[in-house]
Amino acid sequence: MQINSDTTLQDPLNTTQSDQLVAQHLLARVEQLEHENAALKLTLQSQQAKQSFYEDFFQHSRTPCLIIDPAGEVMHVNLSAASLLGATPENLEGQQLRTFVFEDQAVLETQLSALTAPGETSTCEIRAVKADRELILLRLEMIVLNSNSEQSCLGVQLTDITRQQGKLMSQAEGQYFASVVAENVPGMVAYWNSDLRCTYANHHYLSWFGRTTEQMQGIHMQDLLGQELFSKNIAYIKAVLKGVDQQFERTLVKANGDVGHTWAQYIAHTIDGIVQGFFVLVTDVSLLKKSQKALLESEAKNRALVRAIPDLILTIHSDGRYLDVHAPDLGVLLQSKEQILLQKVEDVLPPNLANQYRNAIDQALNKGRLQEFRYDLSVPGKGVLQFEARVVPCDEENVIAIIRDITETERERRAQELRLSERLQVRENDLREIQLSLANLVQQFKIEPTNRVQATPSGKALPVSISKSTTAGIQKIQRAVAKTKPMPKLVTANEGSWEEF
Repeated sequence: MQINSDTTLQDPLNTTQSDQLVAQHLLARVEQLEHENAALKLTLQSQQAKQSFYEDFFQHSRTPCLIIDPAGEVMHVNLSAASLLGATPENLEGQQLRTFVFEDQAVLETQLSALTAPGETSTCEIRAVKADRELILLRLEMIVLNSNSEQSCLGVQLTDITRQQGKLMSQAEGQYFASVVAENVPGMVAYWNSDLRCTYANHHYLSWFGRTTEQMQGIHMQDLLGQELFSKNIAYIKAVLKGVDQQFERTLVKANGDVGHTWAQYIAHTIDGIVQGFFVLVTDVSLLKKSQKALLESEAKNRALVRAIPDLILTIHSDGRYLDVHAPDLGVLLQSKEQILLQKVEDVLPPNLANQYRNAIDQALNKGRLQEFRYDLSVPGKGVLQFEARVVPCDEENVIAIIRDITETERERRAQELRLSERLQVRENDLREIQLSLANLVQQFKIEPTNRVQATPSGKALPVSISKSTTAGIQKIQRAVAKTKPMPKLVTANEGSWEEF
């Protein structure tokens, strides 16, 4: 066997050392990679924590913000912005911002197209419509957040400036507007500073006290009201100068001597917690007091009338609840007044009678007309009584029922009918006797004139001559008897039945 001289025999010891070096290198590299991997994990966790903080801050920021793409589609929206637009973040994301814009879409499109470079900003004001259709005015402040790629986006901050529109009036315009309002308010308006000096009074105030603008300017309240009236108002004045608004009723005497009833309000004017003075608003309520007096007199008269009425008066709601009970005779009530006021008609009356009441209540409210009906009711301690009920609408939901005990009245009426029936029966019997007498009389004369004879003492019959007047009289009697009819029989209440209305 030939051995190649070029082949070098490796030393097993050297091979083992080389493998160990490679293994050590690999182990060192693995350890380095593990350290780098751990560092990357820490960095990722830190980035995720920061992103979570940013997202949480974005979502819960009190400033309404949203992120849109260049086309205006909403990508992210925080809770404040969603609340401002009256929706939820889930409902807003994916929608076009122009969806909420009212007639200002062109303004928004112009602003979006002008923003291209990173960091560029733009501001505009648009009218927006909330989800509940409420119209608001928004200020949009936009900035380009990222334009390194085609997926650039814009951050938009929303500010509701609807209420600020009232502040756009200049100071001079505001003063003029305030003076116009104060002069045209249907009442007296004045301002008194903390020294109780008048600095403003409208023409109604001047007219009431008979002063001019120059006379009112700087006048002390005590000099204007007089010592007596000022003393009555001093407690209200002290209270309003402490910052507590006051309102009270007062009777004043006008400059011409007329007496007027007023309703006064003292409203504190406070700046930085310090009362500078107070506004006085006084309304003439003389007509109201007159109407109130007339109403009280009318109510007193109605109460007197109700007390004078001996009938049971009930106020009943449309659902059958008793609202008020006026019962001069408590004995006709099935329960006490206190018990009745807590119940409905179904709880107090028998079922059939309760249905009658409910039907009458419904008819009275639906038709607006009086409803009447009669009924019998067994009352403890009094037996069966007869009542007449009248139900009339009081307002849209209530009726008044007037119930009268007609037991005695009906008993007397039936007795009178019975007596009348007996009298008529007697008269009918007398009439029948007269009819019989007349009939007999007519029968005696019912003989033709040519056949009538008169016997003589000798027994010889002689013709009897009847005059024309006698014949006419007999014919009248015959016609009267023929026309006479028996009297009809009177049906008494005992023989009939009650008719329900």
